[in-house]
Amino acid sequence: MGMTGKLILLPALGATRLLFEAQRHVLSERLFLPDWPAPLETVVDGGRAVPESLRDYARRWADRFLQTVLSSDEAKRGCWIGGVASGGALALEAARKLVEEGAPPRGVFLIASARASSAMPGTLRWQAMALRLANDNVARMLMMRLYERVARREGLSELDARLLVRMVEGVDLRHLRWGVRAAAEWSFGEKELRELTGAGVAIHQIHGDADWTFRLVRGHADRVIRGGKHLINMTHAEEVNAYLEARMAGDVAVEDG
Repeated sequence: MGMTGKLILLPALGATRLLFEAQRHVLSERLFLPDWPAPLETVVDGGRAVPESLRDYARRWADRFLQTVLSSDEAKRGCWIGGVASGGALALEAARKLVEEGAPPRGVFLIASARASSAMPGTLRWQAMALRLANDNVARMLMMRLYERVARREGLSELDARLLVRMVEGVDLRHLRWGVRAAAEWSFGEKELRELTGAGVAIHQIHGDADWTFRLVRGHADRVIRGGKHLINMTHAEEVNAYLEARMAGDVAVEDG
């Protein structure tokens, strides 16, 4: 069997598919970059509206994948799903849903992300509160300042810094407010991870040793980029792309063997 199959990559909260420009140019037709669906609310007893959890959101996203990019039997047998930062949490939960539906992905890619909710940034809760209290103009101004700071701290090229600005301009603030809160409340541990690996889903994690947002947890990443900060898929694109391709080829070789 040749190395076939789609790679579905999910961006971090507050980002868009522009985050993956460096991967799109290399992986081209194999790469699928979905749009963010709008989060839902559930009405519970007393008429109170409860925001959708990150887990339910990811499961709904997985249903959409099954109806579109994974609609053929060949596609179901040959996909990978992954994400950057909080997009990795979504990828893990979507993978669990795909396993339940009899279409387990070959692997999950965690890029500067976390394989357990305990490894998520501790700043998420106060960020969620700040975004909830800020009006749209203030929230977008805060996001712009944050991204400018990120660009400087990461040492981004002028082109990549412009991509960050475009992402801020295009972000849906309602979705961002929901997402930061949902990520802060996400619960995922060793039990859930064992469910995935027990179903034959490989977990691949690549991380920078100088990541200042999602701190590197000893023993979690199977590939560590020396000097890599948080946006390694942009700043160390060649290494990240080579890692993706090598791990996908390895997963296929295991199946063929």
